[in-house]
Amino acid sequence: IAIYFKFDLLTIQQIPQGFPLPHFEIFTGFSYDTIKPFLMAAISLAMLGSIDSLLTSVIVDPKARSQHNSSQELVSQGIGNSMAAIFGGIPGSSATIRTLLNMNSGGKTRLSGIFASMLLLCILLFFAPIASRIPSSVLAGVLITVGIGIFDYRGLKAITKTPKWDVAVMIIVMLLTVFVDLVIAVGVGLVISALIFMKKMGDINTKKSEI
Repeated sequence: IAIYFKFDLLTIQQIPQGFPLPHFEIFTGFSYDTIKPFLMAAISLAMLGSIDSLLTSVIVDPKARSQHNSSQELVSQGIGNSMAAIFGGIPGSSATIRTLLNMNSGGKTRLSGIFASMLLLCILLFFAPIASRIPSSVLAGVLITVGIGIFDYRGLKAITKTPKWDVAVMIIVMLLTVFVDLVIAVGVGLVISALIFMKKMGDINTKKSEI
């Protein structure tokens, strides 16, 4: 509709057409000083992607009546992201909503993921000019819908029974995610959780020594 009526809308960035070429400059021109500023962000993204994938696996297991292999999941994700980086891609992880939608549509095997990848490849090779004209408002609507769908309303009822430190971490991470940045929120959440864990272990050891 936007294209037909020639609406002046903000569209997504131009999608390059054609098969991406590998870039080996990361190996041939490796410099620690170059990647040093991005180490914290890389670690945070890796942790976030791992948590997201494992969370998706835990949610899917009861519905699929299966038992996921955490090591296999994380290793395959790491290999995939490493290969994508060589071709200029960005890191990714399992998507809970997309996975559940896939299962509800009847896709329960690895073929569903292969077909999704082939569709994205076809868009990249043949339909990039058309996809580049998708209005950003359409993607914003999708993000809003997904955001509402993944919100755990039932979990709010358990806040009164949840340890206060866990609730504090959840609120801090949520506020940082909304008002600052997701990567920073994950990093801060990991640090606070680690400090709380060390305090709990210290209290346990103190009680044991008193006994």
